[in-house]
This record gives sequence, structure tokens and C-alpha cells, in this order.
Amino acid sequence: MKRLESRKARCFPESRTLSQLHRSHHCLQLITAKPEPYATQILDHSNIAAFFSDVFAPTLDDRVTTKSVLVRSALAGGRRKKSEIAMIGDRAEDLIAARENRIFSAAAAWGYGTSEELAEAKPDRIFHTMSEYVHWIESHDGAINQND
Repeated sequence: MKRLESRKARCFPESRTLSQLHRSHHCLQLITAKPEPYATQILDHSNIAAFFSDVFAPTLDDRVTTKSVLVRSALAGGRRKKSEIAMIGDRAEDLIAARENRIFSAAAAWGYGTSEELAEAKPDRIFHTMSEYVHWIESHDGAINQND
């Protein structure tokens, strides 16, 4: 459980901001390479599961799913236009998956990826805190302009 606690603190340093996005009717979905049972356990243990409408993750038996395929699965629901979607991630594979699926890529500089890894992935924007990301996302009404 100690390992889960340290991961919780690092992944979700400002969980109140997830609540803010949820209250503002933003659709939050988790896309992870971790097997679904473990991803769900982490959300539950972190007391943030209620903020997420869906979890897109491989099954325990699925060892070939890429992050890009998981993003494509999430987009298939078609709830929003791609121009209204941002994917925030802390590793290069997250940002590359966003680009491959033609959605806005937001780098989470507070996560596991190094600043060099994030810069090399060429995200549309780098955010240094979750609060900074939330402020930015809430300042956009509808479409996310990749050039601002």
C-alpha cells in the first residue's frame, strides 16, 4: 500500500482540480497502459474515481494495446469534437498518442516524465501544475486553439 500512496501523491498532486473540472461539466476519461483492474484500484484508492466517466485500459490478457489505440477507443464514443479535446500526459507516449489521434497534447511537467522527454515529444503546450492546466482549459469556451 505504501507504493500506491507514493504514486497517488505524484500522479494526483492537486485532486481538488479534478473536482473543479468535473463540477464545470468537463468529461474526464482515464487512458492508461496499466491493466484496467489496477487502474480502477488506483482511482478508487485515490478517492477520485467519481470524477472520471470512463477508463480506457488494456485487459489483464491484452499485452499489445498501445496508448494510441486506447486514445482511438476513447474518441470512438464521439461525445466531443476533436477540437474540444485535450489529452494531458506525463510521458512521451501520451503526447505522441494525442498527436497520432489529432487532438491537443498537454504535457504534465509534474509527472513521471523528465523535462527533456516532454520537450522531445513536442507537446502543443507544457503545464507545470494541474492548477495551471485547469485555469487554461476553463478559459477556453468550446474549441481548444492550439496556437494560443
